[in-house]
Amino acid sequence: MLYILLTSLIFSYLTGLGLYRLFFHPLHRYPGPVIAALTDLYEVYHNIVRGGGLVTEIERLHQLYGPVVRTGPNTARLS
Repeated sequence: MLYILLTSLIFSYLTGLGLYRLFFHPLHRYPGPVIAALTDLYEVYHNIVRGGGLVTEIERLHQLYGPVVRTGPNTARLS
């Protein structure tokens, strides 16, 4: 019973955090990938798995979205 309660509390917290970052965070107005708005794993993936490809990815995002791009939950980058 305790595990069910703990699991539901963690799920509720993560869901609330995701909704906050997508719709109520001060940076929610800036365009960018949804996964980048939810978690820092977007930058980690491009820096570690793709061997430092974050720079080229940010350039691609600027071409796609414009001069300001959201690349993390608390990060927006200018071109």
